[in-house]
Amino acid sequence: MKGHRHTSPPSITNILALCRLSIKRKMAYAAGLFGLSLLFWPVDGLVVRPFGPSAEPPLFAAPAPLGQEFMTGYIHSLQRTPVLDAYRIAGGRIWSWREYSQSHNAGLPFQAPAFGRFHIQDPWMVFEGGRHAWPNIVLRVGNAELGRNVFAWEHGKGVTRIDLYERFSDRRLTLDVKRVPLAYALACRTNNR
Repeated sequence: MKGHRHTSPPSITNILALCRLSIKRKMAYAAGLFGLSLLFWPVDGLVVRPFGPSAEPPLFAAPAPLGQEFMTGYIHSLQRTPVLDAYRIAGGRIWSWREYSQSHNAGLPFQAPAFGRFHIQDPWMVFEGGRHAWPNIVLRVGNAELGRNVFAWEHGKGVTRIDLYERFSDRRLTLDVKRVPLAYALACRTNNR
């Protein structure tokens, strides 16, 4: 037969080499798709933004692993003493975890919460527990004379502290736990001011 070239059948070694290459390529594609899918993986994220409908970008947004803690602080308007509130994020909610105060007058806690405890950690009175949780918190920000509100978020590189009263004087902010794609939470995290 003219034009017909006789070739020997591929050897087992050649077939195995082609299969290995194919498997490596498939593994690379699978790893790439898995990595890409992680960017769209839904995670809880804490978003701090101006209250109400606003075109302003979030002041702060970051992924929130289970049990992530953040704090807000202010100077009590009547007692003129500092108050720190520690919260944890779990199950898509913000849990009141601990409150530190240096006074127990004028509306500040004066006894252990139900399902909680009270102890002294000089100079603070510490109230822990209480099983209170919310999907969001609206924070009324004071100013340099009344309130001096701050926000603090601990992360792997240290603590991000924002003096809210300097940037959002006499406004309200919403602290929301949102289910967002990991890529969004990471992108916003790099824009935190």
